[in-house]
Amino acid sequence: MARQRAAVARAYPDIQPITVDLDPEEAFRLVEKVAVKLRWTPVETRAPGGRLGLGYLDYVDRSAIFGFPSDVAVRFTPLVGQTRIDLRSVARVGGHDVGEGARRFRKFAETLAAEIGDE
Repeated sequence: MARQRAAVARAYPDIQPITVDLDPEEAFRLVEKVAVKLRWTPVETRAPGGRLGLGYLDYVDRSAIFGFPSDVAVRFTPLVGQTRIDLRSVARVGGHDVGEGARRFRKFAETLAAEIGDE
């Protein structure tokens, strides 16, 4: 597993957690808005809160060509004056996603940045 993570990190060095200058609740609402634009289907949510302030959003997205499902998990971690957003995408079909997860992450990051710029 560690070897696989290292290979993925080498292949996709730009895929990193995103830090935004928003509190966790604002980041949560923003990601919900982005997910609607990306046409992700919501599965389960927990707004940030509690003692640790953690929250999550889980979605299903489908590939453009064959409509294969992928699970998309978004996690929120509060920082001082910011929120860390971690996104993970896992294909349900086959042993790998042929770069679809990286494309999904990049589209998410691009759409998120555009939304932040519009505010």
